[in-house]
Amino acid sequence: MNENDVLNLLFYEHKSVRELSDKALELLISEILCIEDVPCAIRELYKRSPDTAFKLAKDIIEKEKGDEFLQGATINVIFEYESEYVINFVKNNISKINYYVYASIIECIAIESKQPLGKNLSRDFLELLASRYNQYLNDEKEKIAENYNFFIKSYGISENQSTIG
Repeated sequence: MNENDVLNLLFYEHKSVRELSDKALELLISEILCIEDVPCAIRELYKRSPDTAFKLAKDIIEKEKGDEFLQGATINVIFEYESEYVINFVKNNISKINYYVYASIIECIAIESKQPLGKNLSRDFLELLASRYNQYLNDEKEKIAENYNFFIKSYGISENQSTIG
């Protein structure tokens, strides 16, 4: 199977992402053949082959493939598979994480606030994550304000930067 075969299935045979073979999904994801179908393809492949989906999602994040929306969409798969990877990614890349990836990360972490993972996150890590918000441009902050507010409320962080209560 090659790139043209996958595109033919999607556009000429009107196959949905769910109808594609694992190999076709891998090709669609790895080559970003149709960017708007990649998030759905990653989720579908994750149901069938979590290891492969995780590897491809990491590749998108690490190599900054696609746009910020695609990168943000892959965070959920990565976090679900290996949350520690996302935590280390934040620690090592906080200053260069785009606003959409950031929004996905803080949403995943906020959801875990009452779970063992969230309860065991360090104060320093939460402050690092909270402080990144203020470094985005105002229009970017507006786009992710809901995620940020959910995150700070989940961990009792005050709005004037990163004081945890």
